[in-house]
This record gives sequence, C-alpha cells and structure tokens, in this order.
Amino acid sequence: MKTTLLASVLGLLVACGGGGGNRSPDGDDQIDTASTDDPADYCRAYARSFCSTTYDCLDPSERGAEGLPATQEACERDMNASCRNRVDNCDANEDQAYSPTAAATCLAQMSEATCVDVGQESLGAAACDDLCALTHGSMSVSWMFSPSSQSCGSTGVAIVRVALDGPTRVVQDFDCYDGMAYFTDPLPAGEYTVRLALFDSGGVALWQSQPKTVVLDESFVTVAITIPVSSS
Repeated sequence: MKTTLLASVLGLLVACGGGGGNRSPDGDDQIDTASTDDPADYCRAYARSFCSTTYDCLDPSERGAEGLPATQEACERDMNASCRNRVDNCDANEDQAYSPTAAATCLAQMSEATCVDVGQESLGAAACDDLCALTHGSMSVSWMFSPSSQSCGSTGVAIVRVALDGPTRVVQDFDCYDGMAYFTDPLPAGEYTVRLALFDSGGVALWQSQPKTVVLDESFVTVAITIPVSSS
C-alpha cells in the first residue's frame, strides 16, 4: 500500500519534531521569522512554512496523488496539530524539554528548502530532529592505575575526591577501592570539567589530575581517568 506524503510527514513529526519552510502562505517566498520561544508560535510557523513550500511545489494532481488535503489551509491545520502533539510529548519526558534554539535553527534550515527537498524528512533540515533537548542526566567517573600492577594499597591512596564543575558544582569523596563514582542525582545538561584528587588515610594530598572536559548530552555519560604511577 502506498504511503502518502502527508501521512509520512505527520508520522515524522511525532517521531522527530517537525521543521519549517521558506515561503509565506500567499506564496511570496518570504522567510518565516516567527519567534520560537512559544512552541505554539513555532508549530504555526512550521505548518505554514511546510505546507506553503509543498503546495507551491506540487500541482493539484500531484497533491491528490500524495494524499494531501485539497487546500493549504487544511494542510496547515493538520500539521499544526501534529506539531503540538510532538511538543507535548517532548515536555512529558522528565529529562527533556522543548528547545526554542533547536526550533529556530530548524526553521532557518527549512527556509533554504527548494522543491527538490519536498518529500524528505523535515524537508531535509537536520536540526528539526533536535526539538527535544536534554535538560539533565547522570554521570559515572571511574579511575584506574597505570601500570595496572599498581593499586590503592600499593600507592597508599585511601580517598578519591571527585569534583565536577559545570552548570552545577559537585565535590564528593569516595573510597579508592570503589573504583568508580556514580552521580545519579540529576545533573543539568552541559559541559563539565572533571578532576580527581587523591589522599592517604591521614588526609594528606598525594596527587591531582588535570581537568578532563566532558559534555553531558545524553541521559548517562561515563568518564574514565587514568592515574599514572612512577616506577621510581
């Protein structure tokens, strides 16, 4: 059974978040510059731009063959409703939220679409896949000695202090033999620097790592840091 263009795009909206277009409803080729701070404005702009581009590029017989509504107004109504559903589903996810920045980039990319792009996912605008942005996640930090023959006992390391600096700051001490620190309380998404500081059982500092940069852009990110041990 043939999958129609409108059915395909509506399905992609539910899965990926929609896009924008490069024409106004009256076909005068004006770029849509609607604000994306309000998702309702974004969805109206998306529907208007997508349907305008599509209807400008397809003649009535081609629209009918693809299962599109008879009028651009009906197309915009359907696309707007599907876009709003996608935004609602995005905000319902506890670690994601609608991203006005991604929405604006999506519309900007769609403003460059041509008739060649009609039928592609979001008219070929990759940024439309990022409409749901990660708001927070978790992180693990592991440590190991090099060479591997060395250990917490042989080096006299009792405490490993892990410091995370980024959108928030977290400093926590762990037993060296744990080998790994888990930060499962939600951390704001973004860029962090991770540092280790080693202490003996008396609290004397033994070593501190260079900062390691990591981006928390997934729900769970792992970081591994090697502790070099001199042979002398």
